[in-house]
Amino acid sequence: MLARGGPGIINFLAITVYTRLLLPEQYGQYALVLAGLGLVQLVGFQWLGLCLARFLPKHHDEPEVFLSEIKFLFTILALGFGVVGLVVALLWSDPVWQQLVALAVPLLVVQAWFELSLIHAAAVLKPGIYGRINLTKSVTALILGASLAWIGLGAYSPLLGLLLGVSLAALTFGRVLWRGVKLRRPKPEKLKMLLAYGMPLAANFVLVWVITSSDRFLLGWLLDLGSAGQYAVGYDLAQHSIGMLLMIVNLASYPLAIHAFERAGSEAAREQLRKNGALIFSLAFTASAGIAVLAPLLGGLLLGAEYRETAVELLPWVALAAALSGVKAYYFDIAFHLGHGTIKLVWISLGAAFVNIIFNLVWIPRYGILGAAYATVLAYLVGMVASAYLGRRFFILPDTAPLAVSALIVGIPSAVAAWITMQYEGWTGLGLGLIAGVFVATLCAISINLAGLRHGLRCWFQSQ
Repeated sequence: MLARGGPGIINFLAITVYTRLLLPEQYGQYALVLAGLGLVQLVGFQWLGLCLARFLPKHHDEPEVFLSEIKFLFTILALGFGVVGLVVALLWSDPVWQQLVALAVPLLVVQAWFELSLIHAAAVLKPGIYGRINLTKSVTALILGASLAWIGLGAYSPLLGLLLGVSLAALTFGRVLWRGVKLRRPKPEKLKMLLAYGMPLAANFVLVWVITSSDRFLLGWLLDLGSAGQYAVGYDLAQHSIGMLLMIVNLASYPLAIHAFERAGSEAAREQLRKNGALIFSLAFTASAGIAVLAPLLGGLLLGAEYRETAVELLPWVALAAALSGVKAYYFDIAFHLGHGTIKLVWISLGAAFVNIIFNLVWIPRYGILGAAYATVLAYLVGMVASAYLGRRFFILPDTAPLAVSALIVGIPSAVAAWITMQYEGWTGLGLGLIAGVFVATLCAISINLAGLRHGLRCWFQSQ
């Protein structure tokens, strides 16, 4: 929680800072560059990190050999994508975007290595290293990016801050994870196994990117860059809150499920997944309900004046989208990972991406920025239902109904408590709303022994 939550709070703070230093058009340029980088990283590098997380526990007798093969593949990919990126930058006609693309090329490589190091730290259950790498990046990126934005570098400032922050984090704290790991070319059968597992996931994540980020490009095309920037701010607020919370649970719980599956079999994995699912469902529902209730205060207090009105309208919808996305990715999709059925995720995401694009094209001209949010919610709902239904063919997850009931028991009282405190205005109302919501949610979680929480607390107190 500390390893991901601390940097997550800083990233949340970065949105507040940048919406006061950047115009919506500049934030739109920054958001589009990040979205494009995300697509290339998903195509080129994400599959490698997923292979590391899935198969490193299986190579516990000789982890250095497996890591050296991962490092070799990363080096080849980095060289290939780096050359292609520089060629694209040279051929770009618009001088502003030419410079942005040129800056994005080194950022792509160091960001990919940074993410691979984070996955490595999580896979070997070292949250301390994970936290130092992530915190260094977040703090450095915000300080440098905000300073450059203050002196007027516009969209270049957060990108330069991110580049320097990621580089510093990887060089200072990431090196220990790869100490003594040489480059080693994997054998053809090993490479085939990695590609068979990773490529379908890469294709799936590209399609997920279509749902999460293509709407920014469509808004920029159908409306303007300012609309893309305003939408990105609202969406990022939800992702840096709900997405962060669910990622914290997944970072801790997914390796435990994999270890249980590899060492004790399906039943042990299923028991771990029942605990994982209870937390994921409850956090997703509670956080999205809380953001929807507190949206007027969140948008009005945290964001710059040019972003506030749009964000207040967007937040309930993008919060719901983030919750549906997290439940799908961190719970229902696990069945395909454990059952080696990742190719099916491609078809699920393809259908959701198709829904997203079609309804974006229909609803953006009619409803403006809100149309993109409506399309995203619908696409994630379609994807989640399809994943829940088809995943049963590969691995039987625990019953969903008890997980949903637990989420309602925790989420509804929490949202009501937050709503009651909204009679107070300004920071007082926001602070009391957050405190009341978290306090009531915690009491409810303990009362129903959510994911063994009450039992864990009892054991902890007895050990003191």
